[in-house]
Amino acid sequence: MTEFRGEKKNWTSFNSFAIGPGIGTNKSATNLLRLLITNVKIPTVFDADALNILAKNQHELLNLPQKSILTPHVKEFDRLFGKHDSESERRITASTKAKELHLIIILKGHKSFITDGEKSFENTTGNSGLAKGGSGDALTGIITAFLAQGYEPLNAALLGVYIHGLAADITLETQSPESMLITDVIDNLGRAFKKIQN
Repeated sequence: MTEFRGEKKNWTSFNSFAIGPGIGTNKSATNLLRLLITNVKIPTVFDADALNILAKNQHELLNLPQKSILTPHVKEFDRLFGKHDSESERRITASTKAKELHLIIILKGHKSFITDGEKSFENTTGNSGLAKGGSGDALTGIITAFLAQGYEPLNAALLGVYIHGLAADITLETQSPESMLITDVIDNLGRAFKKIQN
């Protein structure tokens, strides 16, 4: 992982990008996000604090690389696109905004919703043990790794969410939702891959 702090970087030497986890929302973080948006033209994963910065700088949504992936949970989604009263309302907005902005949106939650504005999917894996700190960061890493391997952004999003949830389901075989840690889920990623390959 590389954190860019200056403008004189060879951005083209990297084949995938993600931004957000742990960067904060101060002026330095905002400048870092703008620097990335200015220099990166390939699909990028935007999560956590990057989404909170975008919520305060709505015009930047129009400047994101096409087919970039936004991974908001419910509160982050409402900060970005306004308050909603139900999951069904959020899903309608997610589809509309994904099409309008040429993005992929993963609305995280129970049965995460993934859409590019043309096609929409509901994930079938995962459990309440994922509702903990670090879970979203791990998902961002998984999706970014798929992008680095050349997966199309929508496929990277779909497979990332599915594998993330499947690893959590495998973890539940020996853990409880209360005791499960995201490090346990990461440890079971290999088993999750083997399961879908069988």
